[in-house]
Amino acid sequence: MLELVTVFVMSLMVVLTAWTGFQSTHWSSVQSERYSQATASRTESVRASNTAGQQIALDVAVFIAWTEAYAEGDTRRAEFVYERFPDRLRPAADAWVALDPLDNPDAPATPFEMDEYVVPAVQEADERLLEADQHLDDASAAANRTSSYVATTVVFAAVLFFAGMSTKLTSRRNRVVVMVLAAIGTMAGIARLVTLPIEL
Repeated sequence: MLELVTVFVMSLMVVLTAWTGFQSTHWSSVQSERYSQATASRTESVRASNTAGQQIALDVAVFIAWTEAYAEGDTRRAEFVYERFPDRLRPAADAWVALDPLDNPDAPATPFEMDEYVVPAVQEADERLLEADQHLDDASAAANRTSSYVATTVVFAAVLFFAGMSTKLTSRRNRVVVMVLAAIGTMAGIARLVTLPIEL
């Protein structure tokens, strides 16, 4: 009976050790993939941020040209510049002018402070940055799961060792003691295993 139990435990440990090794490898791959995605998202965020900086600089230059023409009374040049306002600037400029900033002390100093001034590249940069942070969180979680599976693999390997050693012992008492240790390790390892997420 003890030999049958030993064979069963060893067979079970071989299967569970292979499974936990398989899972730790998969979670390690998930970790690497999430880190790569985080890097890609951060790169896209930087690219979008650079684009946003260029667009804002262009908007400022166009707005300054328009205000200079307006201040000089050159309506033709002011209209020419205004017609070339980028779509992201025109709604903010219109809303700003509607506030009568020359006579209204409560009006913002420039249209760039208006809620209507929206630069899509800025939003994209923020979204990509949030994506990168989420990927980093996922990578960290995957790393923890990899560590948990590795630790469980070590427990099962120890159980396999004890079960194997029990077949070499001549004393029945010693064999029973070693198998009890193996059984405790088996239950502890399985209890831990059922709490871990599975990646296929």
